[in-house]
Amino acid sequence: MRERPPTEPRYEVRRRLVIHQIAPATPFGRVLAFVIGVLILIAAFFVSLVIFSILLTATLFLIVYAWWESRRRQPRNGHTLD
Repeated sequence: MRERPPTEPRYEVRRRLVIHQIAPATPFGRVLAFVIGVLILIAAFFVSLVIFSILLTATLFLIVYAWWESRRRQPRNGHTLD
C-alpha cells in the first residue's frame, strides 16, 4: 500500500486544528499571551545575567588566585628557596 503525501486534505485538516488549538481565541487572550511571553523573556534575561555574573566572578577569582600563587612562589631579591 502506497503512503499518502503530507499535502493531502486529511493532513491539512489535522494541521489546521493544531494551529487553532494553540492560538488564543479572544483579544484578551492574545494580550495576555503577549504579556506572559514578554515576562518570560525578561525573566530569562535576568537569569542569564545572574549566571553570567557568577561565571565571571569565578573566572576572575581563579585568575587572581593563580597570579597570586605564582607571585608568592617567586624568589625575591635574588633569594633562593633552598
